Amino acid sequence: MRLDVRRLEEVSSTNDEAKKLAAGGAAEGLVVIAERQTAGRGRRGRVWQSVPGNLFLSVLLRPKIAPSAAPPLAPAIGLAVALCIEDVAPLSAELKWPNDVRVNGRKVAGVLTESVVSGSTLSAVIAGIGLNVGAELPAELADIATTLSREAVRNVRKSEVEEALLKRISDVYGRFLAGGFAALHAEWQERDVLRGQRVTIDSGARVEGEGAGIAEDGAYLVRVASGEVVRVTAGEVL
Repeated sequence: MRLDVRRLEEVSSTNDEAKKLAAGGAAEGLVVIAERQTAGRGRRGRVWQSVPGNLFLSVLLRPKIAPSAAPPLAPAIGLAVALCIEDVAPLSAELKWPNDVRVNGRKVAGVLTESVVSGSTLSAVIAGIGLNVGAELPAELADIATTLSREAVRNVRKSEVEEALLKRISDVYGRFLAGGFAALHAEWQERDVLRGQRVTIDSGARVEGEGAGIAEDGAYLVRVASGEVVRVTAGEVL
């Protein structure tokens, strides 16, 4: 995938900007990077605290797949972020389905994928990433979030993280296109922070049980009290 990087000082969110450019015909591989976001978003409309100095980017993807096959791109891009962290920091990264990346039990990055569908055709997927590199985080996030610089106990440069991340996204996306999420399954499973843990997932109805790993199509597996393994294709871990 050929990348076309566009750098902006300030946007509402990089996903919003990438979506506008996609609607105007921008090609796959467009990357929007902003120094500041005034309305950064997480999943389910949550605010993403966009502290200046951290990395905010979105990548425009145009996979020739059905809309129903797009959700596994969120954990796939999450894997790319984890591999980038291991390349650069280097730190052991953990993955929390479907879209969080953690280091030492605290969130260091989040992924937000948004599909653009025309009729029954998937026109585009916007993959947005917020990654805490080194900027000081608000006090209210101290117990749940961290930065690469804090965990690596050194000044991790945003430029080196950006370069490694774009390489990893290109690699992971290429493997996804060639073999689906199954091609990434083993690497994701190795970093699964929920496996073997008690979990509650809100997927419209609550599913409670023990995390049983990620399936080869990107769904999450939960072993409930009866022993049955339930597949969850979308939802939020509470």
